[in-house]
Amino acid sequence: MIAVLVPSLACIPVQVDHAFVAGPGGGNNRDTTAHTLLHRVAHELTAVLTRHTPVHPIRPHLEPPPPCRAPDLRPTYHHPTTPLDVTRATLNDVPNTEQSRWLVLVIKLPAEPSRHRVAVWRELRKTGALSLGQGVWAVPDVPAFADGVARAITLTEQAEGQAVTLNAAGRSSEDTARFQALFTAARTADWTEFLADCGKFEAELAKEIRIAKFTLAELEEEEQSLERLRRWHRDLTARDVFGAPEAAEAAQRLKRCTAACEDYAERVFRALHQAPEGE
Repeated sequence: MIAVLVPSLACIPVQVDHAFVAGPGGGNNRDTTAHTLLHRVAHELTAVLTRHTPVHPIRPHLEPPPPCRAPDLRPTYHHPTTPLDVTRATLNDVPNTEQSRWLVLVIKLPAEPSRHRVAVWRELRKTGALSLGQGVWAVPDVPAFADGVARAITLTEQAEGQAVTLNAAGRSSEDTARFQALFTAARTADWTEFLADCGKFEAELAKEIRIAKFTLAELEEEEQSLERLRRWHRDLTARDVFGAPEAAEAAQRLKRCTAACEDYAERVFRALHQAPEGE
């Protein structure tokens, strides 16, 4: 390929695939002789074109076309853009495809004995599955629910029932939002129950302090109750995929329960370390 560059004209490429020039003895020689011939043709073509004033190829009365510039073959470097300030609100505006996909369970169990239906129902409720109808449950298709779903399927098979799992997603953004709202409403009910138990725990500690019941046995019982609240809070947090509004309040109430239990423990040890009156 030879490109002929003519001032005020376009670039004129001359493509030659093979140039064979007959040499002495009838042989073909395409070394320096062909290369010299091509350069001579390019030189003659340049001389002819420069003797004519270029005109518009379609409308001669118009201005001639602008000259064609040789392409810039220098490499282009793409500099990284300035990092964006991504906030929690920004992430909430981005649709999460994983959270928009659901795992639907269709479970069919024998009518008798009823204990099998109760066992599967309890397992799915404990897992946080959303009931969509008789024998139909749904959970977000995320790892947090994998173990619970597997246990429910195992219980169904042990009861000689049938379990079918389906992958599903909302057909529109409205369907997705409605499904998420139903699931979050169920989590709100869980958090409400948790908050009620936190209130009972605080009331129990206040009662023990009021009657001055400072014993190690009572302290151990209260610490077991607090540990149950911690496990419950952990499980609810794992299931609360979309973030129910009550979650923040629940975290604060658990901290209050922990502080109250620590205060009660200090009172117990202080009472045990005091000498009996009259001695």
